[in-house]
Amino acid sequence: MALYTSDWTPISDDTFFRRHELYPMSWAECVWSERTLVCVGSSGGPIAVCRDVTNSAVPIMIYNGAGESLGLAKWNGELVGAGWSDDERLVLVDAAGQVSMYDMFGRLEHTLSLGQEVKKYTVASAEVFLSHQGTGLAVLCKNHRFYMTTSLDKPLVKKLPEATGGSAAPSCWAVTAGRYRSALLVAKGLEISLLEADSKAQPLPAPLPSTAQRVTQLVTNRAGDLLALLTDTGHLVMTSLDLRQVFCTVDTDVRQPAKQLEWCGSYAVVGYWQSRLLVVSRRGDTITYSLDAPGRLCSENDCIRLVTAYSHELIEQVWSDSAAVFRIGSMDPAAVLLETYREYEKRSHRADEYLRMIWNQLKQAVTSCVEAAGHEHSAELQKLLLRAAQYGKSFIPELMDPEPYVSTCRYLRVLNSLRHHSHGMPLTMGQLREMPVSMLLDRLMRRRLHFLALRVCRHLEVPRADGERRVLEAWAKHVVVAAGADGADGKHVAREIADRLGTQSGISFADVAKTAIEAGKRGTAIQLLALEQQARRTVPLLIDLNMCDEALQRAAASGDPGLAHSALLQLRDARGRAEFQMLIRNYPLMQSLYVKYLRGRGQTELLRDTMIQEDDFHGQGLLRVREAYQETRVDLRISHLVAAQDCFKKAKNDFFATQTEDQHKLLKRQSNLEEKFNREYVGLSLHDTISRLILYGELKLADSLRAEYKISDKRFWWTKLLALAEASQWVELEQFAKSKKSPVGYEPFVDACMEHGNLHEAKKYLARVADDKKVKYYAKVGNLEEAARIAHEQRDRQALAYVESLCGNNNRALLEQISQYRQALKP
Repeated sequence: MALYTSDWTPISDDTFFRRHELYPMSWAECVWSERTLVCVGSSGGPIAVCRDVTNSAVPIMIYNGAGESLGLAKWNGELVGAGWSDDERLVLVDAAGQVSMYDMFGRLEHTLSLGQEVKKYTVASAEVFLSHQGTGLAVLCKNHRFYMTTSLDKPLVKKLPEATGGSAAPSCWAVTAGRYRSALLVAKGLEISLLEADSKAQPLPAPLPSTAQRVTQLVTNRAGDLLALLTDTGHLVMTSLDLRQVFCTVDTDVRQPAKQLEWCGSYAVVGYWQSRLLVVSRRGDTITYSLDAPGRLCSENDCIRLVTAYSHELIEQVWSDSAAVFRIGSMDPAAVLLETYREYEKRSHRADEYLRMIWNQLKQAVTSCVEAAGHEHSAELQKLLLRAAQYGKSFIPELMDPEPYVSTCRYLRVLNSLRHHSHGMPLTMGQLREMPVSMLLDRLMRRRLHFLALRVCRHLEVPRADGERRVLEAWAKHVVVAAGADGADGKHVAREIADRLGTQSGISFADVAKTAIEAGKRGTAIQLLALEQQARRTVPLLIDLNMCDEALQRAAASGDPGLAHSALLQLRDARGRAEFQMLIRNYPLMQSLYVKYLRGRGQTELLRDTMIQEDDFHGQGLLRVREAYQETRVDLRISHLVAAQDCFKKAKNDFFATQTEDQHKLLKRQSNLEEKFNREYVGLSLHDTISRLILYGELKLADSLRAEYKISDKRFWWTKLLALAEASQWVELEQFAKSKKSPVGYEPFVDACMEHGNLHEAKKYLARVADDKKVKYYAKVGNLEEAARIAHEQRDRQALAYVESLCGNNNRALLEQISQYRQALKP
């Protein structure tokens, strides 16, 4: 056991810390000075090193966790701050408030400015932090005012209130980024205040030693709920964020400020001085480590990493499960189980004796061994602990949940692959379990480790849509961008992608082709689009490639009107109206859809241009008619109808031309009638116009319109008799009926009178009703006796039955008369 615990250091009776090397660094950065900038990304992130931060001619070198080179970033200006974003972009801040963001290979991705006010006063110091909205940035300007944004992707720079303690410069400051808010802790002398945007500075009570004159350093943990501060007298105070609960106060015996002060998880603080590290637990216990070379600390959720010019090390508290197994002299069930397994491997009878000692605690021992295996970095120790757990599990009589064991094995295989020096991602088990799988895959894909990401997806059984498909698509895009000059290589790249992805992968070749277009790889994009099955994805990109004929053919063949309309509009915007019109002439179906689209959207001018281009006179005429009835002024409506008539004549459509001519003539007559009688006529039909003239007694004008438009007698008689009846002009109606024989008969006269409630007038026309309808109309006006008599004269037994059905039980005399008529009609 002494071999396993050689790197352990006790900090108290039951708590140990260990410091062990993750990697010997592969880089050539062997000499670090005060001017050297070292920026370490959290959660196993990359490392940026600039040997001389005062000289912008010296590039920033970027490495993975093992010191393998990834790239270099060139920068300009006076660098005042640097850090890594949540998506592993290097963020550099210069004194003018200019923020530059690079990917981990040194390519400049984005720049932004913090505003004119920050530029005016210049930046004295800056800190990049992870906020609840992504990656934030806080800066202190030389006017002693703070500015902060909680998201560099959507920057909204806010000026924070002035800290308490007067106008003096802050002695130190730190960002606290919790789950729901981000704020600044600022110290001036012994006064500490909390600064938040859109609120006043909040002074905090500082529980400091009486001998202290000022606070020299502040640092919060990753969770944003704990605070550590260092005074000028060398006292380290660990408190809650609001400073109301003090955990411990420790005298470090060092009066100068620490080079770095960082939290190790949430259980200890590590201070870095010239050649030593001081670890202070929340209970006030301390450990001192020596340093052989300058280094840089990186705080994590469960540990702290130390990067020097020669090595990459990890400092962490030994987990309780590991301590239970490996502590010297431990009689914990897990330690006994491990010893049992080792004796079993030796084929010793002691294995049975040891097993009986922990028989009732086997489940606890197995669980502890599995958990301890997850916290070990040595693959040999992991295997030893897992085999011991598997051995103990086989003796447990009841069924034990296998999920913890299986998941630990899976995660350990992933961790060991990530920790390999060629990948350089020294994650811990706790960090890996907290990190969403999608974020892990994003990190691997950003490092271009697509094959490893694919293996992780399959090993962790990630759903295909969220895992393998995303990775393969990212790989294809990377292959396209990383390929050489377009041309013959484009075909080779497209063939390689097609062979690897196949048609059943569910990956859109159009998305990969879009990346090729953005990278200027036209030939590759064309080859990829030929493999895409979905026309909706292909057509817009073909238009972007200026392959309009192919785009129209694919859109027409798709049978999707929405896609066709979208393609037509995109083409029109890209090629110009005239060229677009000439292009779609070769595709009648697309041209018809375009015309239908314009007509449905009411885009009259574009529709007219299209029809003029195609000499579609009939369509132009119909368009003019539609425009005519959208006008409110009569003169404009008439002019449109005259133009429509000309179009129909050019189209040799005599019927439409005649109808249009009649219509604009009627409009002129209606306009004149409105001016003459001050009544509304415009817009009425010919029938309604004549009817209204009759209604108001203008019979001569009605006859004039009838003659001009050659209205048939039957239609005119119907119109006139209905209008006279509606106007209750009964004398004129009677005269009209006697003027000549009615072409519509006299039944309509009876109906019109009855409809307007004039029974007396209706009876005047009964004698002139056709013989075969007299019974019905005499009955309709209520003269049932005459109806029965006429039915008898006509010897119509059915008509007698009809009249009889209309008689009530009280009309006994008529019923007897009808009975006599029926008897007389018997043969």
